Parts: sequence; C-alpha cells; structure tokens
Amino acid sequence: MLQDIVKNISSPDRSLRSVGLVRASQTHGALNALSAFALGLVIGAGLALLLAPMSGPQLRKRVQEGANGRDNALLAH
Repeated sequence: MLQDIVKNISSPDRSLRSVGLVRASQTHGALNALSAFALGLVIGAGLALLLAPMSGPQLRKRVQEGANGRDNALLAH
C-alpha cells in the first residue's frame, strides 16, 4: 500500500490518472483562451449594436455639430 502511494507521488501524470484526470497541454489551454477572447469580442460587438443610443450617421452629425459649436465659441472670444 505505501509503495503504491510512493509510486503515485513520483509521477504526477500517474497520480492524476488514478483519480480520473489527465494533464491538459499548454496548446489546448491557449486555444481555449483565444476562443474565449474571440467569443467575448463577438458578444461585445453585438451588444454595442443593440444598445447604441443612436445610429452611426446621427452620432457623427452630433459630434460634428458639437465640435463646430466649440470652434465658433473659441473664435468669438
């Protein structure tokens, strides 16, 4: 019994297998992280489109009007 425990301690892979687990490769972990990042980008872009307060042309017009107003205020002084 003690010898079995010592054998399992000497090999991490064997210890993991004894409880039904395997060691994940680093490549697999990197792919999971990249997939999660890509999924987050897609979800974030979708939410931004759904929750935007106004359309693109309306927003550009508003920003341009605001910038023109500030320019005129600066020139008046």
